Amino acid sequence: MKQEIDYNFIPTPTIFENILSFRTRNILNTLLNLQRMYGKANKLTIDGYFYLPSEELQRRIQTKSKKAIYPKLDTLFLHDLLSIKSVGQSKGKHVNYYRVKTENFKRYDNIKFDEIGNFKIKDIKSERGYKVKYLHPNCKKLVPIELLQREQEINATAYQQIIKGEIIPITKDILTNTFVSVFYPNRGIPFSKYNGNITLKEFIDNGENYKGYIEQAREAKEKGNQTTYKTLKQAMPAVTISATFDGKRNIDNITHINHILCLDIDGKEQTLSLQEIEDKLKEKDYIFYFAKSFSNDGIYALVEYQEGKEIEDVFNTIQTELSNDGIILDKHCKDITRLRIQSYDDTPYYNDKAIKYTNTLNKAYKESEPTTPSKEERIGISTTSNVNNNVSTEEFNEQIEYMEKLSQYCKQNHVTITRNHDETLFISRTLAATFGEIGKRWLVTIHKEQDYSKGKYIINDSDKISKLYESDLKNFKPSNQFEAIKNHIERNCNLHYINGEFQHLKEYRKAI
Repeated sequence: MKQEIDYNFIPTPTIFENILSFRTRNILNTLLNLQRMYGKANKLTIDGYFYLPSEELQRRIQTKSKKAIYPKLDTLFLHDLLSIKSVGQSKGKHVNYYRVKTENFKRYDNIKFDEIGNFKIKDIKSERGYKVKYLHPNCKKLVPIELLQREQEINATAYQQIIKGEIIPITKDILTNTFVSVFYPNRGIPFSKYNGNITLKEFIDNGENYKGYIEQAREAKEKGNQTTYKTLKQAMPAVTISATFDGKRNIDNITHINHILCLDIDGKEQTLSLQEIEDKLKEKDYIFYFAKSFSNDGIYALVEYQEGKEIEDVFNTIQTELSNDGIILDKHCKDITRLRIQSYDDTPYYNDKAIKYTNTLNKAYKESEPTTPSKEERIGISTTSNVNNNVSTEEFNEQIEYMEKLSQYCKQNHVTITRNHDETLFISRTLAATFGEIGKRWLVTIHKEQDYSKGKYIINDSDKISKLYESDLKNFKPSNQFEAIKNHIERNCNLHYINGEFQHLKEYRKAI
C-alpha cells in the first residue's frame, strides 16, 4: 500500500550544502523558514525584513552559546547572503531584523561541481573580544571576485540581448500591474456574475482565503465524491487572465488585453509526474509564474507574450515546444476569454527575471506596412471596384488615397475607428460596397489597432473580420458610400483629413 508523506519542504540553494559549514547552513535554513512563514502571514516589514531576537534564534538552532551565533551571522552577512538591521543592545541581547538575500543565491549557482573546493565559505572565527561585524554595514564584503565577475558577465550578456531586442523582460511588477476580471456564481449559475477587476497578485493571494474550501474539494475528489467536488468548484470565483471585460465575458466586451497566456496542464493527460513537469517549466525563461490547479492534479503557468502577436499563434508555438518535452497542454488555453478558477498553492513558482515570449510558428512579429497602390494598380482597381461609375476615376483614386492614409494613421497611432460590433458591421458593409475586395485589408488594420489614450484595447480576430467582409461582399451591391465612411471618421472618431494628413480634433481645431 502506498504511503503518503506530507512534508513542508522549503527550497534552499543546494550548492550551499557543500560550501557552508553545518552550523552556518543550519542558521541559514532556519532564517529561510522564518522568512517564508512571516511572509505568508504578511508580517514582513515593507522592505521584506522580519523581527527576531538573538536569543530566539539561539533557541531555534539549539545552542547555549551566543558566541556560536554571531560569527555565523557575520559569515552570511559578509558573503552578502543576509541583511541584518540591529536596534542595539538591551540587557545584553541583540534584537535584530533579518532578510535572507535570496536574490544572491544564483551568484553561487554559477559554481561548477569541480570548483566547489575553491569556493568553500569559511566561518568567521570567534576570538576573545570579538565584535559583531554586521553592526557595521559598510564593512568590506567577502564575496569571491571570481563570482562577481561571472555575475557581471551574465548580466552584461543579458543587457546586450535586451538592447539588441533579442530578449524583452516581462513587465515590471507584473503581478501587481496586471488586472484581471472577476466572475462569481449567481443564482446557481457558476462564474456568471461580473464583479469588477482585481490585480493578478490579489487573485493569487485570495487563495489563502479559500484554502479551506479548496482543500475540502481536493479531499472529496481523492475519495471519489464528485458531487461535493463539483459543488465546491462551482462556488469558487474565477478570473480572466488574458484580458479584462466590461460586464459580459465575450469578445465585444473586452476592455484590455493583458498579453498573458495561461497554460493549463492536466496531470491526468501527462506521462510525466507533476514534479518532472515543474522542473521542466523552471527551465523555460519565458514562464514567470506557475502553481497547482484547483484540483491539485494539474498546473497552470503564465507567459507574457510580445505585443502585436495573436494569442492563438503564441499558444500553438508553445504547445509544439512543450510537447517535445513531453508536456501536453489543454487546447482551450488559446481562448482569450477563458476562466481560471481560484486555486491555492503554498509553494508557487515566480521568476521576476523571465522574458516575454516572442516566437510564433505562423506569423513573423513585424507586419508589413500598408502600401499605396501604384497608378496602374489604381486604374485596375477603379475599373473593377467602381462598377457603378458614381464618381470619376480621379475622385475614386483620391478616396483610395484617403483610406490608405487612414490605415497608416491607425497603425502608427494605435487607434481603432470601430468602438463596438455595430460600427464594425457598418464600416465593413460600406467598405465592401465602395471598394470591393481591396477594402478588406483596410478593415483588418483599422479594426485591429488599439486606443491607448482611453486605456482600452480592441480585440482583433483577422480571420473572423475577413469572413465578415467576404460575406458583405456577396450580400451588398456595389455603390459608392465613401461620404458615409468619411462622416463616421469625422463625427464619431474626431479625425479630420487636412492637407493629405489625418489630425485629431484638438489639432484640427488649432489648424482652423
